[in-house]
Amino acid sequence: MAEERDEQTERLLRRLVEANDPVRGRQVAPPRRSAAELRQLVDQRRAAGRWRFTARPGVRTRLALPVVVVAVGALALVNVLPGGSGRPASTRVAMAAVPALLGVQFPGEASPAGPWLRELAERTALLDEPPGVGRYTYLHVQSWSLETTATDPEVANAVVARDERLWWAADRSGREEITVLPPQPRDGERANWLDGPPADSPERRHIDYLPGELAVVVETPVTDPAGLAEQLSAHEPFSNGPQAVTRAVASMYRYHEMPPALRAAVLHVLSDTKGLVYRGRVVDRAGRSGVAVSVDSAAGATRDLAVLDPETGALLSYEQLALISPPRSAVRAPAVISYVLYLAHQRTDQLS
Repeated sequence: MAEERDEQTERLLRRLVEANDPVRGRQVAPPRRSAAELRQLVDQRRAAGRWRFTARPGVRTRLALPVVVVAVGALALVNVLPGGSGRPASTRVAMAAVPALLGVQFPGEASPAGPWLRELAERTALLDEPPGVGRYTYLHVQSWSLETTATDPEVANAVVARDERLWWAADRSGREEITVLPPQPRDGERANWLDGPPADSPERRHIDYLPGELAVVVETPVTDPAGLAEQLSAHEPFSNGPQAVTRAVASMYRYHEMPPALRAAVLHVLSDTKGLVYRGRVVDRAGRSGVAVSVDSAAGATRDLAVLDPETGALLSYEQLALISPPRSAVRAPAVISYVLYLAHQRTDQLS
């Protein structure tokens, strides 16, 4: 019975990590280094006592970055941990990496979120905001995630912390800037580097996309809730469970400007999601006041939590929590295993 439960949990967590893959749906070049080469690089740098990784200038390989970032995150965390703890390295990394749970108003039993979401949707639809102007849609997010599925002890429980900026045009051309961030504070609720990554960041990439190269989640979202639900389900099938709805919304927010009519449609879609509950007031990791709603997976292994602006209806941040300790992980549930902060979404004529 225990083995069956572990297998089910692992399957659920793998789906969670896949859904949060920053290159999901994008055309990418083959990785520059194999997994074996990365492990060799880690061993060499550990032996030499060097904990920094410097990217080769001009490299455009999109897929290689997340793989390298995992190794960099693990190395950076091991380097700052006090020695002599007696715990395995993977345990020390996990305990240093995991931020604190957000302090929501209603952490236990909670009421359905539908009525509050519908009321917020109605108010959001009435907002009078001038439309954005400019050739490019500009998005700025910061993301953090914990590796919970790797079997290799060198990357198990390592972190990926990134500052991501994307400019894209209607022809799906554009530019992306991704910067590896230093480790975030242990057991803290607030994120660092919100004003921008440090100038000496060990890894910074610029990727240019030619017309048609950039794949976008819901390329042209509609403002009819039923139609939008179909579009979102095409990206993340709602048949996978209620958490698929919040994950699809979180993915779409990475790509679009989100005017009031579209935000209102998103809120209506969320309001129809069974199992979504109202967690009340909360301050997100960027220090912004909001209201949290959450939904648990059918098996109770994970929780998806969204923080919404109660005045504008915008998604401020999104988190995924493990409610059951992942197999082979030193993290003890409940624990945050990923989060995304949505810091800017607007139109501009300036490319970077």
